[in-house]
Amino acid sequence: MMEKVAFLTGGTGFIGTHLVSELLRRNFHLYLLIRNEEKARSRFSNIEKGEKITFLKGTIFDIEEYSKEIEKSSYFFHLAALTKALRKEDFFEVNVKGTQKVLEVLKNIETKNLRFIHISSLAALGPSKTYGYPEFMGPVSTYGISKLESEKVIKDHLPTKMYTIIRPPAVFGPFDTDVYKFFKSVKNGIVPLIGFKEKLVSIVYVKDLVRGIVDSAISENTGGKEYCLAYEKFFTWKELGKIASSILNKRVLYLRIPHFMVLTSGALNGFFTRLSGKIDIFDLEKAKEITKNYWICDVKNAKKDFNFSCRYSIEKAFEETIKWYQDENLL
Repeated sequence: MMEKVAFLTGGTGFIGTHLVSELLRRNFHLYLLIRNEEKARSRFSNIEKGEKITFLKGTIFDIEEYSKEIEKSSYFFHLAALTKALRKEDFFEVNVKGTQKVLEVLKNIETKNLRFIHISSLAALGPSKTYGYPEFMGPVSTYGISKLESEKVIKDHLPTKMYTIIRPPAVFGPFDTDVYKFFKSVKNGIVPLIGFKEKLVSIVYVKDLVRGIVDSAISENTGGKEYCLAYEKFFTWKELGKIASSILNKRVLYLRIPHFMVLTSGALNGFFTRLSGKIDIFDLEKAKEITKNYWICDVKNAKKDFNFSCRYSIEKAFEETIKWYQDENLL
């Protein structure tokens, strides 16, 4: 049997960490591009003897140094991206120009049978105008615009059969630091509800997501296509709060927060974090995103093309996530 070999960027991030585990579980040999070797070895300290993973020190702008490793690979998973930044131009530098750099390297080496899996975001499509079948408004943040631009770069440079684009919605699970804030708020007795109209969201547990990513890569039906991977059901934050509070055995207050307060808070937090030189995901653009009513997507094409569905119930997924946070003394 021919050895399955994959090259990954962004493999030490939240989603990347779980994707590495899923690929190793499926007996892939991995080339992992890393910036921080100490972080990588700590993150993957539980790798069992016999599992094949090679760390390659560098960034996506140094990727040309590892052309030989890419040539040996049958799959290229591109996860490296900025989700938050101090300057808007940083999103385009990494998410767009970084992707362009990767594609330039691929053009100059033998990649005839390579499958390129690009991890984009629902932010590239933006929120839906309606709560039924999603009708997307377009990106409403600089991050979303940069991810849409990265998709366009891929479509312009790669043959259709070579690439697949995955657009995750909100992702939760061990190692996450963003949706974690929701769990932390529930632990503190408050379920924040933005605005006075119920908002619907698509979400996905990271273990279901990475399984779907790998399934899309090995499928013969996914060339030149884009997919959302999520629970089929759309959730309200009130529903999610009830599930989380039940698992935490916590009585909670459902607190309605007017849009103007969210927007003001986002603007102030963004201003002061920029002054301090720190990076925080919550700023005015993020505030504008979360005040939209329908961050939803349809998974029927993924279900049809490679039989995707979420195997973890939302309750089981929340239980595992909360337990991990508790084990790490984060809740």
